[in-house]
Amino acid sequence: MELQIAVGKVLRAFRKQKKFSLEKMESKINVSSSYLSKVERGVSNASLDVIERYYSALDLNTDTFLSALNISVQHKLDEDELKMMNDYSKLNRKEKESIHFIINRMILAKGNQFSADRNE
Repeated sequence: MELQIAVGKVLRAFRKQKKFSLEKMESKINVSSSYLSKVERGVSNASLDVIERYYSALDLNTDTFLSALNISVQHKLDEDELKMMNDYSKLNRKEKESIHFIINRMILAKGNQFSADRNE
């Protein structure tokens, strides 16, 4: 059940990011909007075919979808975090390196802060 909910959550986040309505998705993948709504809410379980058509209609590749799904299941990401992940997947190598540099600096600074707090 957890996976079913995560699949729906990830699909919904990416659909909203593209600003697609359920009705637009219905016309793109030929699946009723009421069924898609149930899938997004984790009430109905979608076939792999429907899931693939869904994320393909949103111009996502399999790796991006599965990575988002994996992270969502492990870390319970919210829609904003899933959107950031999708945005990140579209960056070039240099842009990703810049983000890694910033994150590493933040982690290092946070680690130094924890060390200072423990020493007091």
